[in-house]
Amino acid sequence: MIAEPLRQGHDTHPCLPRTPLLPIILADDFLCSLPDGTLLDRKQFLEYTATPATISDLAVHDVNVRLMGDFAIIHARTTFGLTGGQQGEGRYTDVWARRSGSWLAVAAHVTRKQPG
Repeated sequence: MIAEPLRQGHDTHPCLPRTPLLPIILADDFLCSLPDGTLLDRKQFLEYTATPATISDLAVHDVNVRLMGDFAIIHARTTFGLTGGQQGEGRYTDVWARRSGSWLAVAAHVTRKQPG
């Protein structure tokens, strides 16, 4: 059985803006690769997600959780609104690890499809 935090990973995905659970679910050594190639550590990521979101109406689709012992990989597709009314889409991959009995996000990678 997949741990409940992982099953709900698409609702608490670390790279989603302003998720209140972020300080709880991010490992101390968490890293996130953003679509522009920037690599953020945990502190930088929490600061980044505290700024106003530049997307709206975020929805997550096709969540695929692969449990592999004490770590799991989550893949999903996203759709969202962009400034000016355009629609955007992308994908994310999260890596979670079970540490001391708790599941923590240790890495995330976010991509966005180029419009057109």
